[in-house]
Amino acid sequence: MSHYTSSSMKVLAIVAAFGTLPAFADSSLVVENVKVVEGPEAFEGFSIGLDALYSHLSVDRDAFEIQLEDRSSGKIDGKLSHGRYRIDPSLNLGYSRVINNWYMGLAADVSFGSNKREKFTVKVRDLTSPLTFSSSINGMSYGIKAKGGYYCPKLKSVIYGFAGVKWREVDFRIDSSDGTVTKAKLNSPTFLVGAGVERKLWKKFTVSSEYEYSWRNSNNTSGVKHGDVDVFASADQKLRGHSVKVGVKYHF
Repeated sequence: MSHYTSSSMKVLAIVAAFGTLPAFADSSLVVENVKVVEGPEAFEGFSIGLDALYSHLSVDRDAFEIQLEDRSSGKIDGKLSHGRYRIDPSLNLGYSRVINNWYMGLAADVSFGSNKREKFTVKVRDLTSPLTFSSSINGMSYGIKAKGGYYCPKLKSVIYGFAGVKWREVDFRIDSSDGTVTKAKLNSPTFLVGAGVERKLWKKFTVSSEYEYSWRNSNNTSGVKHGDVDVFASADQKLRGHSVKVGVKYHF
């Protein structure tokens, strides 16, 4: 009886041992197929992000000239300026690579917001009636930028700089007492430079922060019928902007 029991135990032990091999094999196979994204790989590939964008924009005009059909003109000297201070949502799409810890990428940004308008009335020489000026900075802008930087293993972050262009409309309007309106749109490209940092947050999510400086000098001439004469308005405009952006990106 004891011999039978001992033999049975040996057989059961051998069967159990061979039965566990597939289980261990399957378990190791599952572990090998799980890809844990760590290091610079977490910042590679296509990405989509949502940001909160604080912007401080200013528009200055050193002079504004109005010319009539008979070549008489009125010129407003001195600086006319207004600003825009807002926090707006911003959406970005991008692609990036990290090679030997060197980071490079492209990104397209679209920001949204409302206009801010200011009005002021000015008496221009050679014109009998005062003119009311108003202008607005369009809250929506869109642009593209190239990025380059370095992945810091100790910080588990990418630090980068960027440069690019974007477009933002600035409307300018002149109202006269007889109801005539002159409208002009200045939408020259705005140049931008800045710096940012991006850090892994969780799985394929990263958190980022950027500072951006943008500028442009543009000129616009518009014409409209003012009573019985044609009026041409010309503006030299300087736009300057400072922006800070904080948001989350998903890489796929």
